[in-house]
Amino acid sequence: MKLRRKILYNFIIQKIVITLLYFYIWIVYLTSTKHINNKNNLDKLIKNNENIIFVFWHGRLYLLTIFITRLKTQIHSVTSGHKDGNIVAGVISMLGSKVIRGSSSQGATKVIRQ
Repeated sequence: MKLRRKILYNFIIQKIVITLLYFYIWIVYLTSTKHINNKNNLDKLIKNNENIIFVFWHGRLYLLTIFITRLKTQIHSVTSGHKDGNIVAGVISMLGSKVIRGSSSQGATKVIRQ
C-alpha cells in the first residue's frame, strides 16, 4: 500500500496520469449523448452574468466539468486539499476550470472566500 502511494504521489507519475485521464474523459464526452433540462433558464442566467452553483458528486465530476467549461463562462471547482486531490485538481484544471483547494472540514472559510 505504501509503495502505491509513493508512486501516485510522484510528480511525473501524476502528470502522466492526469494527461491520460484528460484524454480519456474527452473521448467519453465526445461519444456520449447529452441532454440539458431547462436550457432556457441556464442560457438566461449566463446571459445576465448571474452566479450559478452546480452541485454534483464524484461520479459526474469530469463530464459535468467539460460541459460547464463549454458554456464559455468562468468556472471554479472545489477539490480536496490533500495530496490525493492533486490528480483531480490537475484534470479539472486541464479541462478549463479554476481550482480552489479545500473542503467542508478543512479550509472551509478559505474556500468560501475564494
